[in-house]
Amino acid sequence: MTSAALFQLQQVTLEDLRQLSRSGRFRAWKFMMDLFEHGPSYFQCFKNLPTDPDPVDPIPLTKTHYLPLRAMDINQSTVAGNLRALSDMYKQAGVGDPRNQFEGEPPLADITEYITIVFGDLGTYERFMSALRRRSVERTPYDRCQSVAFGIGYFHVKMATTDTVWRLVHELIGHVGILLRLDAWHTEVKRRNPSIKSLEAWAETKPSLAEIEDVAEALVRDYVEGEGLDLFALAAQAEDTRDQIRENTMRLQNYLLLYEELSYAMNAGDIGRLESLLVLWIPLFRAAGKHKYGNYTLRFMHDLFQVYPEGLR
Repeated sequence: MTSAALFQLQQVTLEDLRQLSRSGRFRAWKFMMDLFEHGPSYFQCFKNLPTDPDPVDPIPLTKTHYLPLRAMDINQSTVAGNLRALSDMYKQAGVGDPRNQFEGEPPLADITEYITIVFGDLGTYERFMSALRRRSVERTPYDRCQSVAFGIGYFHVKMATTDTVWRLVHELIGHVGILLRLDAWHTEVKRRNPSIKSLEAWAETKPSLAEIEDVAEALVRDYVEGEGLDLFALAAQAEDTRDQIRENTMRLQNYLLLYEELSYAMNAGDIGRLESLLVLWIPLFRAAGKHKYGNYTLRFMHDLFQVYPEGLR
């Protein structure tokens, strides 16, 4: 490609897909990346051109400080074990409530005005809630663990979403999604030009990035549930006019792309996008029988927006 051609291509980004929702623009980007990475070799020239999806509320780049701790021989499968682990970490770090300090011990840094955020899996969350109830009769806020807040471990949420999609569709997520999206590309391109019989044949026509993005937007609108398509309305049609295979495929595309967007948001540190996606996964967790994940994710989101002050949120 000439420099002029590359410059012209770089002017076309996902910003041009303004009629789509935020998730719709992500899905169009995902459709294109699957085509560029797994489609005919011609499309690889576009692989580095589209910009990443617009961030919603990304984690700012800041320097963090770590204090290595010694290994602890503590059973963390119990409430008491979790409390001991937290107490031992405070002790190793030299922090705590100076009023609890014994004579002759090294001075403690007072953290009674600070919040300790604990991350973990669902079991840790349940034991954390039990610890708060168990300590509720103690004398000081520090002893009641009032300064401890729980944050969902998003790796475990990702595993829960994987299991949820598995239970809903019973197929491998990644490769099935790529194959379905490439098949959608083939179907839409052939619909627009019946003489083109394959993606390879389309690649030989050397479509521009603008043409590719136009098809990607159509794929999001017409091949995926949730972007202007109402499957309940389609299901209400007469049996002789319904296309149930298309309906099931659109719903499957929606589930797979919700997972892809969640995974992207975690890897990119886009907290705003992640928060908006968790709201969609709560009913899916429940539909798949993962009621604990649905309930605790909902409780976490409620605490995040209705209980915690702005600084902690």
